[in-house]
Amino acid sequence: MKKKQEYDRLLKEVITIAKKIVSEEIDPNEGCSKIGEITETLDWPDELIGFWQLAHEQYGHEHLGMTAENTIPEIIKEAKELIDKYTE
Repeated sequence: MKKKQEYDRLLKEVITIAKKIVSEEIDPNEGCSKIGEITETLDWPDELIGFWQLAHEQYGHEHLGMTAENTIPEIIKEAKELIDKYTE
């Protein structure tokens, strides 16, 4: 039961971060990195894998044309989709 409660708490935190990304209360790259960390903690739930992947691509892949700046539209898209999925 404790694991379920922790999972629910962290998922709620992720949704809060996603809402802050969309409302521009936090930097999308920073929010994505936070969600990416939580994704690992939650053992890679499918609905969060996109954030982890984008967080990974933000830095160190400039030679492939991926930068923190050009991942922002995808981060916002992922955030909106997550919010839509969990908002009634």
